[in-house]
Amino acid sequence: MVSVVEDARREKALPELGLRVVRFGNDGVMMGLFVVVGKIRESLKK
Repeated sequence: MVSVVEDARREKALPELGLRVVRFGNDGVMMGLFVVVGKIRESLKK
């Protein structure tokens, strides 16, 4: 439960610093790394 609270705190604090959170599940990274990298690149363009 602590990690959920910490995640919520970070999710709120990071945008205040001009940062954006992009989340991916373990399965997505392990099974589709190139897809994840593509999504990160697209996110950086925004």
